[in-house]
Amino acid sequence: MVTRAQITCVRGGFITEDYSGHILCDDFNKMDDLFSKAKRDKANRVLVTTVRSRRACTQTPVIFVQQRGH
Repeated sequence: MVTRAQITCVRGGFITEDYSGHILCDDFNKMDDLFSKAKRDKANRVLVTTVRSRRACTQTPVIFVQQRGH
């Protein structure tokens, strides 16, 4: 079974010599998904393969806004 979900991320800020913008991810992990190791692993794969590749450079900060799951 394949489920589809939208990932909402946004790049922000002005690109300058000292600042390459930032990536903001809002509720990257759903609360119900935190109880499933398979879903956590999938979210981590997306983070490592997709979100990281969207950075302007290796120092581009990635900011996560989400609920605390513990």
